[in-house]
Amino acid sequence: MKTMKYMWVFVFAILLINNSQSQSIPNGDFENWSNKFLYNEPQIYTTSNSQAFMQNLKIPVTKSSEKVSGNYSIKIETVAGENEPISGMLILGNPGNQTIKGGYPIVGRPDSISFFAKYSEMIGDTGAFVAFFKRNDTTIAISRFTFIGTQLTFIKVTIPINWFRSGNSDTMALVITSSNFDSEKKAGSYIYIDSIKFIGFNGNFPNGNFENWKSITSIDPDNWLSFNFMTTEKPMITRTIDKFSGSYALQIENVKMNFGNIMGFITNGRIGDSKYPTGGLAVSLNPSKVKGYYKYIPNGPDTAIGGLFLYRWDSQGDSLMLLEDTIFKLLPTNTFTYFEIPLLYKDKPKADTINIAFSASDIDKNPSYQGLGSKLLIDKLEIEYKPNNISKVKSNKFIVYPNPSNEKISFNLIEAGQNYTQFYLEIYDINGKLKNKTAFLSNKAEIKKENIGLGMYFYKIKTTNEEEIHRGKFIFN
Repeated sequence: MKTMKYMWVFVFAILLINNSQSQSIPNGDFENWSNKFLYNEPQIYTTSNSQAFMQNLKIPVTKSSEKVSGNYSIKIETVAGENEPISGMLILGNPGNQTIKGGYPIVGRPDSISFFAKYSEMIGDTGAFVAFFKRNDTTIAISRFTFIGTQLTFIKVTIPINWFRSGNSDTMALVITSSNFDSEKKAGSYIYIDSIKFIGFNGNFPNGNFENWKSITSIDPDNWLSFNFMTTEKPMITRTIDKFSGSYALQIENVKMNFGNIMGFITNGRIGDSKYPTGGLAVSLNPSKVKGYYKYIPNGPDTAIGGLFLYRWDSQGDSLMLLEDTIFKLLPTNTFTYFEIPLLYKDKPKADTINIAFSASDIDKNPSYQGLGSKLLIDKLEIEYKPNNISKVKSNKFIVYPNPSNEKISFNLIEAGQNYTQFYLEIYDINGKLKNKTAFLSNKAEIKKENIGLGMYFYKIKTTNEEEIHRGKFIFN
């Protein structure tokens, strides 16, 4: 067979009957913002409410009118999660790696702690009340009570404080949980607590009657979820008049958070138990790309990312199917710059949801660098969908060159329709093993010898609907 430096082959290509549909993403221009009420939180304390809220679950720690005195008691409940239950937890201090740092100033040496409680623990589950008395952040005494079984009316509980070092404490930390710390948790376990007091000490237990609560709110762009409610100094998500169009753009900034994190992040869905965010925008056609404009000013060697996650609910398996995940790096730029995030997923099964997420740091990399103050601005997001129908038309030119090659080979589509992102290239070795899969950018795909090695290979050009339009072979020598 005669070898030519440039091989021209006429093949049947496809013409798109329906043009790709482009539409705005709900509040993709970030013009609409609201001050949203999220949940109530007992003052002074930290709870597991933020974890449940991010997953769009029932709030596990709430105020209750079922009380012993005053207006409220606190209800701490284990709630069902996507993959596993989330314990209701009430914490005084800052959770760390299997420890609690800090706490509330308690200078003295109380004898014991009393409180009123009613509870119902599911079979195999236990709740706990644990107070740690510390000096210079070292534990010098512990008081603990375990909730087992069911107690349907309030009873008074008194637990001693076990001091194993001399001297007074300067701080108290506290954990109350409705389920096991380390073993299996059972949704439905709950505890009501009211009127916590010290015995043998003149000071009051901090907010021990649970009369004082605060509303957790967040000023966020409509149709988007941020972690603003978890930040301590300033919000990570803000609207800015530094925009590409309209009145505002979205600004994502790495800031300090309650537990030391500084990652700025936003999604149009929610954060679940899976590696990636879920939920988002319902779609009836498979998306082909998300596009928009961005500006990125990093602090240090930071990298922003955009993420797209296609899902479909499998009703037979009663589970969520991840069809495609695409992570796209957004490099530094001081001016608004156009970007596209392509999706290569074909057609079966069709997606029903797309989740869109952005971060001011590369959270997909482990370990990742997160620069405090890195800022990512996003504006004018739009989504394009793949067309429903395709049909074959007259032959068009297709170029593979050079072949053979000792470096790289280019595959060019000529006049094969305007939307070249509807095509991709598959490379197979002589044993039929798939070695590489590459999307066409503009009208071109490219494969390098360093990526697959010496030898003869077979290629297929397919549409994103899995229709093969050409095949052939090439050689790297």
